[in-house]
Amino acid sequence: METMVQSRYREALKRAGHLAQAADHHGALAAYDEAIKLAPHRPDAHYEMGLLHHKLGRVAEAIACFERAAELAPEDATVWNNLGVLHYDQKEWAQAEKAFRRAIGLDQRYTDAWYGLARALLQQSREPEAAHALRNCLQWEPWHGKARQELSGLETGSASIATGEGHLKTKGCFAERSWCRENRRIIRYLLGFEELRIKMHGTRFWEYPFAFKEVMKRPKSRIVDIGIGRGAFASVLVKNGHQVVGVDNYGSCWSVTRDQREKEGIDYIDADARNLAIQDGQFDLALLISMIEHVPSNTIFCEKRRIVKTAEMLRAEVPEKRKVIAEALRVVKPGGVVIITSDIYLDYPPGMNISWREMLGLGGIDVTDIGDASDLYISDNPIHKGRILPVGLVLEKSG
Repeated sequence: METMVQSRYREALKRAGHLAQAADHHGALAAYDEAIKLAPHRPDAHYEMGLLHHKLGRVAEAIACFERAAELAPEDATVWNNLGVLHYDQKEWAQAEKAFRRAIGLDQRYTDAWYGLARALLQQSREPEAAHALRNCLQWEPWHGKARQELSGLETGSASIATGEGHLKTKGCFAERSWCRENRRIIRYLLGFEELRIKMHGTRFWEYPFAFKEVMKRPKSRIVDIGIGRGAFASVLVKNGHQVVGVDNYGSCWSVTRDQREKEGIDYIDADARNLAIQDGQFDLALLISMIEHVPSNTIFCEKRRIVKTAEMLRAEVPEKRKVIAEALRVVKPGGVVIITSDIYLDYPPGMNISWREMLGLGGIDVTDIGDASDLYISDNPIHKGRILPVGLVLEKSG
């Protein structure tokens, strides 16, 4: 027979659900609190309250609720899986891995947990373990499209950057408006250079500050700017105490700016980015700013044939793009970094974008990884007729 307390608990929990559905979040949270006070050792209210906190973007509170639910119901695989998702969203890869493994230990057929585990392992550059997790995911859910796509990239051997230069630590991120707000002083500083300000429109508004912040972590560095173009960004770096060598092979860049930049102390090398005429380990940093998508030609448009490329054409270009990155890594010293920025075309099919997971085994930064776009710095581009999201990567060469 149901006791009075049990009845009041069930009514409070039901009321909280109705209030949450009606978007009365304050009332719903109060009702969940009431239910918890009535039956503090029952996991349901903690779990449901955690879901609401997560929906409201209160990640810390959501984690606390799910942790309490896990204490009260340690055999509930769903609680552990959701806890893993929250830690993953917080970029707490090790904690996410631990939670996903707990969920799998309770339910070997839990495909969401296997997929979440694979993503957490990829973020820790543990590709063989990630591949094993993806295979287990597909064993129980063969139609899991994302798992199959990621496993395909790993099994082609592209999960590691095979350059002969040793293990690489990787970082990657989408352009975030919150990042721009936090780094507005850097943005304002760069806008103070007239020649650079003219170029800082669209995606470059985020890309140059992203690269500048990474460069300034290494004072007085020797830098190679691959695809230097007219050299406006390189000029700013020289003014900040760095030595810069520019590489390009696009004729108009040379005739317009070479004399001016050489007076500023910038050396130029006329070379193909896939075959740099530079000895190994000569630089502290290499820059690939908004250029990898133009190798061997523009990502979307084929200049020679005057047609829009197909996904198959883009996939065929992947080895050429890898050569550029491998060359950049070759010419930096052990402990040096390669800074890459590129674009994601949000209004094109996923196959029309660079897949960093397929090309280099870098997870978390492909168009298919976008979850909530509310904080992303997205630019409208009339040339490509759609929205473009810049992304940034930093590859560190191990010693």
